[in-house]
Amino acid sequence: MALNVVNVTKTCNICGASELEEVFNTRDMPLTGLYLNSPSKDKKLCNDQALLQCELCGHGQLKNIIDPRDLYDSSYTHRSTESSISSSGNDFFYKYLTEITHGKTDFKSILEIGCNDLVLIKRIQELGAKITGIDPIWINKDFSFNAKTEVIGCFVDDLSQRLDTNFRPDLILSAHTFEHVDRTFEQFSKLVEFAADDCLFLIEMPSFDTLLKTSRFDQVFHQHLQYIGLHSMVSLIDRLGCEYVSHTYNHDYWGGTLLFAFRKNKLSVRANNPAFKFTYASETASKFSNFKKKLSQDVELLIGLKEPIYGFGAAQMLPMLAHHL
Repeated sequence: MALNVVNVTKTCNICGASELEEVFNTRDMPLTGLYLNSPSKDKKLCNDQALLQCELCGHGQLKNIIDPRDLYDSSYTHRSTESSISSSGNDFFYKYLTEITHGKTDFKSILEIGCNDLVLIKRIQELGAKITGIDPIWINKDFSFNAKTEVIGCFVDDLSQRLDTNFRPDLILSAHTFEHVDRTFEQFSKLVEFAADDCLFLIEMPSFDTLLKTSRFDQVFHQHLQYIGLHSMVSLIDRLGCEYVSHTYNHDYWGGTLLFAFRKNKLSVRANNPAFKFTYASETASKFSNFKKKLSQDVELLIGLKEPIYGFGAAQMLPMLAHHL
């Protein structure tokens, strides 16, 4: 192992249980999202990894947490404006936001966590009096986008140290950020604590349920620490003492991303949140075994062609498919 492991998971990031089962483990899983000048087998770009699953709430999470400084250094190139799928995903997110808020445009303070290069912030300018975005790509580059919008460069871990103590957002948005964050419940607890009473949260993360349904285990990689499903989503909302509002899927993004909305419950009365079923770790492990068998069959088919094979489009996730092949 060459990358720096800063934490080894021992409890569920959602419900806190220690009943974690190992679904699979793999040696030398490569980093993704890196573009190299030539082919490389450098072990410094790899690390052993395992997927764990909670037997109480069904949440999936990585075992080995890699140092974010290794994962998101200057070579990390994902930008929403340069990705057609990210741009269309933001359109879907914005449309869902306007649906669940019934076109509300008088939010006092909006916080976007993981604002990247401001695609969503530009869309929500008319929705609130004050808007704040945070993202590590802007570390040491804080700036004001306009008179009511500021951008802060930091990780969500550092958020409480960077925001004014009087900051009380009544709308908190995040698309494709919390799958990258360790200690999920603790991070959300901090947000709920300083959020305004009745604050609305709208969160988007890749869906563990759809990953399992489509057997896309090549979507398990170092940068995605968390794999949330409907049951673990409600477990999180319950544990936070919040009220479930709604959820939906964007099936055109990663095979099915989960968007879910919940509200801070100022009355401190346990909400009657819905219940959902989940896939247990033993069944998940069986699905992974079938995934590997299918890839083996694909390899045999390609080798059997006995002709030159050309691949077009070296997508950022290609290393994971190559790794499992």
